[in-house]
Amino acid sequence: MLEYKSIVTEGDTTVLPIDEGFKLAVFAFVDSDEQFQSGATFFRFLAQALENDCDFGFVDENITIPEIDSIAENVGKVDVVILAFFYQRYDSVHTGTNKEKLSGIAARLSAGLKTVSVFFGNAMMKHNIKSNLTICTKSLSESSIAAVTLVLSGRTPTVEKFT
Repeated sequence: MLEYKSIVTEGDTTVLPIDEGFKLAVFAFVDSDEQFQSGATFFRFLAQALENDCDFGFVDENITIPEIDSIAENVGKVDVVILAFFYQRYDSVHTGTNKEKLSGIAARLSAGLKTVSVFFGNAMMKHNIKSNLTICTKSLSESSIAAVTLVLSGRTPTVEKFT
C-alpha cells in the first residue's frame, strides 16, 4: 500500500480509469534484461487487471525508423497508448542522444492519440515525453508495478485486518 500512496500523477486524470472497452497499445522502453523482466511483469499485471484488447511491445534505442513507422500504423487503431519507461540509472537515458531518440520514438508511436506515460524508477525524462497523463513511481519493484496497475484500472488497494 505504501507504493500506491507514493505514486505521483500529473496531467489529465480523466483518462483514468482505463475504460473496459478501450483498445490499448502498451510499450515498455527498456535497456537491460532486468528492465525487460519488469516490462513483462507490467504487461502481465495490466492484462489481468484491465481485460481490454491490448497490444504489447518492447522498445529500445536500437529500433529503426521503418520499424517504428510499421508499429505506428497499427497503433493508430487504438484508443489509448501507454508508454512505460523502465530506466533505473540516471546515465542510461540522460545523454543527449538517448533522450532525444527515446522522445522521438515515443512521439511517433503516440502521435495524435490519448497517451499515458509511466516512469518506473527514474522520472527525469518526463518533461521530454508528450502525454495527456504522466505517472511516476520510485522503483522498478513489483509493488510499484502493481500500484500503477491499480491506478490505471481505477482500483484501490485493500487492507484486511486479521482478528
